[in-house]
Amino acid sequence: MRIEISGHNYEVTDELEAYINKRIKKLTKRLNKHLKESAHIMVKLTEQDKSPTKKYEAEIILRLPPKEEMVAKDATVNMFAAVDIAEAKLESQLRKYKEKQSNHKTDRKKIFARMRRKADRDFRGSQN
Repeated sequence: MRIEISGHNYEVTDELEAYINKRIKKLTKRLNKHLKESAHIMVKLTEQDKSPTKKYEAEIILRLPPKEEMVAKDATVNMFAAVDIAEAKLESQLRKYKEKQSNHKTDRKKIFARMRRKADRDFRGSQN
């Protein structure tokens, strides 16, 4: 798993980098071994100067093979809070992704079971 942390108009401190790594490690517990090894995570941190109060934006992009990409973005007055909220959004997306993948596998098992039952009935019917 590769984690890239970059700051645009913002200097990333060691404390913030350690915090982001800790949050991302928690997030990757939801991935299986194959996805964990090949996942690529990019964290982009920006400071928005346009508003009267400073706002910090955190964007987390999770790329999974072969072509799956999940993006979560949030802006608040505190960079740590922005990272937390974006991580929670990404965790929700990941949960939905895994649920969709597991449903696909169970649907496939049900189809094979139906085909097996039908083949057994056809085979037994032709023997009588």
